[in-house]
Amino acid sequence: TNIRGTAVGFCNSASRISGILTPFVALPLMQYSVILPLSIYGAFALAGAVLTFVFVKEPNMDAIQ
Repeated sequence: TNIRGTAVGFCNSASRISGILTPFVALPLMQYSVILPLSIYGAFALAGAVLTFVFVKEPNMDAIQ
């Protein structure tokens, strides 16, 4: 559907932006704790997984639209 396509595009953009920002976020945070940057990125991954289950396919709609 259109919503799913938009969500995939948004996730792709967010992935590229986080890849660019990783050196600027992770390196300063690793001076304080190794677990801190891993926890932040893990929280975003879990949020993405939860949103994947929220935006499941509608039961009464065709798969190809």
